[in-house]
Amino acid sequence: AATADPVTYWEAAAHQLEWSTPWHIALDKSNPPFYRWFVGGETNICFNAIDRHVLAGNGDKTALIWEGSEPGETRRFTYAELQREVSRIASGMQNMGLKQGDRVIIFMPMVPEALMTMLACWRAGITFSVIFSSFKAEDIKERIKHTGARAVFTADGFNRAGKNFALKATIDQAVEGTTVEKVVMLTNDRSKPTLQPGRDINWDTL
Repeated sequence: AATADPVTYWEAAAHQLEWSTPWHIALDKSNPPFYRWFVGGETNICFNAIDRHVLAGNGDKTALIWEGSEPGETRRFTYAELQREVSRIASGMQNMGLKQGDRVIIFMPMVPEALMTMLACWRAGITFSVIFSSFKAEDIKERIKHTGARAVFTADGFNRAGKNFALKATIDQAVEGTTVEKVVMLTNDRSKPTLQPGRDINWDTL
């Protein structure tokens, strides 16, 4: 169906989501090869991922199941719980001075808070760049320079297969001399790295 009539197919798919402003052109082909879908439309990814399910009465349904690297390490979140946590992070971002259109870096282990941070960015209209947790400081610095990121969301570190990855120490090197104003750190491995006064914010404080 998508091959036979892609516009009709994707319009039907889009109508399943919530739009704050409906589109006036489903597919703009006036400037090939730069095609634009749903021109004029506005929606929020976070609202569609979480809030619409809560509003539909499914807040108590499981939205996220996280399995850690250790046996039995599991965390579950309902849509309502996820909505509350994501809203708190988004509010924290705004209290930090981040606003719609700002850019941030996410350099975190694969924990639920990483996904929540992405959802919070979508909620607040903040653009984010996710960096794989094995990147070196000089590579992260390049990403920061290219994006002009104002903040970094990271963790103290994490353990995998008996090896420790010190994320906060890597970020401390990477942000030096860049546009980064704030570093938010999640306590994950209890290594207690040093927080730089005026720049670093503990996750719980956020």
